Amino acid sequence: TLKWGLMERPFLYDWMDAVEIGESFRQPVVITQLTRKYIPRRMYMLERCWPVGWQGAQLTCEDNKIPVESLTLRFDSMTTVVNPIPEF
Repeated sequence: TLKWGLMERPFLYDWMDAVEIGESFRQPVVITQLTRKYIPRRMYMLERCWPVGWQGAQLTCEDNKIPVESLTLRFDSMTTVVNPIPEF
């Protein structure tokens, strides 16, 4: 499950809509995990990946929490690559 703050992500929304319609929706996906200095730390490569669930952000005016959306993915296989270079 991927989580991010509320922002516009048209590619993800288009992909989720395609799944509902029944178009070809299994895609290769690369997820890059960055350090605080934006240096790639890990890459997750998902083969034949498709979205199975989406949860919109809970919007409320009673607190200062950042709205968070989440996307749950399924995939046939995953490869992980770790960057061995230490962060300076």
